[in-house]
Amino acid sequence: MMNALALAALLSQVPAPPAPPRAIAAAPDAPRAGVLRVTLPSSRTVGAIPPRVLAAFQLSLTKEVAKLQGVRATGPWEVPDLLTAQLHGAVRGCERDPVCLPRTAHAAGEHEFLSTEIALEGASYAVSLRRVPLPDEPATRTEARKVKTGDGSELLRLVGPAVQQLYPERGLKEGRVRGVERDAYQRLNPPPIPRWAFWTTAGAAVAAGVAGATYGLMAEDARSQYRSLAALSQTTPVSGAELVALEDRMSSQSSTANIFFVAAGVLGVTACMEAFYTDWHGYRAELRVQATPGGAAVGAGGRF
Repeated sequence: MMNALALAALLSQVPAPPAPPRAIAAAPDAPRAGVLRVTLPSSRTVGAIPPRVLAAFQLSLTKEVAKLQGVRATGPWEVPDLLTAQLHGAVRGCERDPVCLPRTAHAAGEHEFLSTEIALEGASYAVSLRRVPLPDEPATRTEARKVKTGDGSELLRLVGPAVQQLYPERGLKEGRVRGVERDAYQRLNPPPIPRWAFWTTAGAAVAAGVAGATYGLMAEDARSQYRSLAALSQTTPVSGAELVALEDRMSSQSSTANIFFVAAGVLGVTACMEAFYTDWHGYRAELRVQATPGGAAVGAGGRF
């Protein structure tokens, strides 16, 4: 993670385009035997890229880089917004100076960073990924791809092959598989119904069923009293008003029980239908999109 001194050094030394970039004092080289720290700033965008698609792409790209042997990936949600903007400015300001790019990344406190740009061109996405290498590497490595727009999964499918091309010298960590996992596609386009909505409907169905059963028992009790009183009237004088009151209560409670039973049935069927469209894994909440100067940032939990 970049500290305040590294940020101050970067802001004071990064040139402002179109003026020729000034030299940035290089930080000490990272040990080659140690962990390679790669920072992924928020992607630059051209056109109206859906925020959720952009966030899912950045999360998947960070996870894919983190799969590489000896690599620690820092995602855009861990990079301060101001620093992200300055890194993009540094990249643009270094276009004419190949030495400036690696020095900028190194001065930021990381070993290198992976800059991405997504442009919406008609019905296609043009994706450019630029790996800014260590100061003593010979050149920047760039990967560019173009895919037709769809539901956003087309961007996720190119993550694995693009990272493989950008880091050909690094294999995968043990147990890792190349490419975006299936859950990522579900996070991108999760079922529309949150879990609380299903449980609310199911709970209401249960409550209606319980209420129907309660009123049903009350109606049965009133019916039993009515029958007993009617039998007693054969031998003993009984108030007709009391019989009428019991009959009315029995009818009212039976009607109420039926209404609750019908409601329970309707709510139960609705809950069963909702179960097929419920986001059981919380993917909609797990992918949190936030606007940033560079486009969108994403925050999510999970294993990298």
